Amino acid sequence: MNRHYQFVWLVRRQLWVVAACVYVLVVLPVDVLIHQYNVRQILNDTPAPIVQITGHPVDVEALPVLLPLCEAQDEHTRTGIRAMLSQRFDQLRQELSESQELGWTAWQYSLSESYTELLREQPKWNTFSNDSERDAAYKRLSTEAFNN
Repeated sequence: MNRHYQFVWLVRRQLWVVAACVYVLVVLPVDVLIHQYNVRQILNDTPAPIVQITGHPVDVEALPVLLPLCEAQDEHTRTGIRAMLSQRFDQLRQELSESQELGWTAWQYSLSESYTELLREQPKWNTFSNDSERDAAYKRLSTEAFNN
């Protein structure tokens, strides 16, 4: 049975595929999945994904995924990730404080959960005595990542 479908039918049919893909991208925590993969690669001695972590902003909900890198074998990776988490923790604390002042309409689950997880694991990443030491460690990691 061979029907002759019109071009409009074909376009409409293909739009369902595009809509389904967009829906999946909106629903899935893509940044978390990408960073889980990157962390596994880095821990398996493939340092190239460090560029992805240092060169692009890491979404709030993906920050706890980076915690295993605080135990990485490479010293620059270990201290640089600790520095990044320390910087982002300070930002999270500020954002959480501002959202609490604004009330329940400004509350975000991912912000609260990431802050709680980083706070729980603070001994792993909070190893800097001052901000300049922390900033220098992150700059070293970023520079090394882009030079390799």
